[in-house]
Amino acid sequence: MLKEDVPVLVVGGGPGGLASALFLAEQGIPVLLVERAESTSRLPRATHVSSRTMELLRTVGLEPRVRAIGMRLVPDDDPRARTDRAVLPRTVLAARNLAEIHDAQVLETGADELAVPGPCPPFWCGQDRTEPLLANAARERGARLWFGAELVSWTADEDGVTATVERRRDGTRRRVRARYLVAADGPHSTVREQAGVPVEGMGLISRWTSVLFHADLDRVLRGRRFSACVITDPDLPATVTESNDRHRWCLALETPADRAEPEDVNVARWLGVIRRVAGRPDLRARVEAVRRWPASHQLATRFRCGPVFLVGDCAHAHPPAGNHGANLAIQDAHNLAWKLAAVLKGWAGEPLLDTYEAERRPVDRATADQSALRAGVPGDRLGGITPCDTVSFLTGYRYQSAAVIGGGGPAVPAVPDLSGAPGTRLPHVWLTYRGRRLSSIDLCRDAPVLLTSEADAVPRMARAAARRRVPLRVYHVGVEGQFDAPDRAALWGGQDRGSVLVRPDGFVAWRGEGAPSEAVLGEVLGQVLAQGAQVTPWASVG
Repeated sequence: MLKEDVPVLVVGGGPGGLASALFLAEQGIPVLLVERAESTSRLPRATHVSSRTMELLRTVGLEPRVRAIGMRLVPDDDPRARTDRAVLPRTVLAARNLAEIHDAQVLETGADELAVPGPCPPFWCGQDRTEPLLANAARERGARLWFGAELVSWTADEDGVTATVERRRDGTRRRVRARYLVAADGPHSTVREQAGVPVEGMGLISRWTSVLFHADLDRVLRGRRFSACVITDPDLPATVTESNDRHRWCLALETPADRAEPEDVNVARWLGVIRRVAGRPDLRARVEAVRRWPASHQLATRFRCGPVFLVGDCAHAHPPAGNHGANLAIQDAHNLAWKLAAVLKGWAGEPLLDTYEAERRPVDRATADQSALRAGVPGDRLGGITPCDTVSFLTGYRYQSAAVIGGGGPAVPAVPDLSGAPGTRLPHVWLTYRGRRLSSIDLCRDAPVLLTSEADAVPRMARAAARRRVPLRVYHVGVEGQFDAPDRAALWGGQDRGSVLVRPDGFVAWRGEGAPSEAVLGEVLGQVLAQGAQVTPWASVG
């Protein structure tokens, strides 16, 4: 049997797995990904790339590529929404059929997300485009991706994971030894099951059938565009969305959880459904694919089990309302990747990895609950929750863990706080550096960053980080500083002066007035990065 040794083994080649491989490889960590399918998704599936996810892709240079292959989401009243195929209004409509769309009710405008201060707007880009983009970028950075390869078995011990991987095409097997395993193998994860991690939640909520079809709907829509149109025909509850290809559409039909309909690929039947939804019985259309899938509400009780970490649908699943699934998966991957890289490179302690579950699980749970609420599940069945501002779980969520000093509050507050308090994402502020404009978010990549208003503090802060062997980047933000920013007070919580320690994922770890002493900064770095913290032993799993 052939043998492989790698720091991180990723199981699953969807958005969460591919993003994990990309973010790790970007930081120089060798990674191997195995995916049982022969290729990335050929169907659009998840289409909404949120502004926060776009920020993460921007840090690895992929924002221009998404702009090139996706459609920008703009306000419904933007003139481009009706004249340019490169943009799409962030609007959800409701109509009995598409022919009656000019009398449609506006359910959602997306204005809240579009108003979030940030360097990137959201985009409409299906998985059939984003997955190859992530895969190619990961390969460019040295990640190895094995499609058509299946995880046969694995065991874990105190030093890592030993796995057996089989090439499905010829049955060739390899023994893979990895320090860590990232499980991104979907809602029915075999890794999660073998690790003995149960799930909680409501379980199956409804069943869906997605029909991908081609049709020229220009005369039906008469210039009206939308990101989704909910069909209110009581006998045919459905949603229509546009794909990135002209005249290519997706029709999604929902059925109750207790109605187990068989797989139906009868083209004539689906053509009839498409024509009814369009309101045109003579519409010419071609069915490309039909897929049945469940919408569930579940959450793994743990996101970490020794050297095994759960990301994406493996860790949490929820109804499609809001299009949060792929975005959460990519955000899970980013939160975990910088921590794995920091530990493997030696400038953070192993207990830092415990903060992945402490931070992401509350955010993912709250988002799953809000998705279920928006899908029509009564709030009392979800613990009495009430709707919160969409921005709260798109960008305004917050972390509480040992990797954050100060802050506090719910993971997804009812009203978003974008003031840059510890545990929240660094406020977006436009900076000027040698005549070039960039966002404060752009400074957060593969190492912690300290932004300070005190120019004379820069050398002291660099010395304190060097003593801790932390690759901290220290920048002076101020008049005639390294970076000039008219709105720099936003970085210090509205104060005239201050300092802020930002993690590689763009979240504020600590904030203070003025500049900290070398001793204080050393203590802050030691706590945030779990340097010298006691390692909690784990039991063997798998």
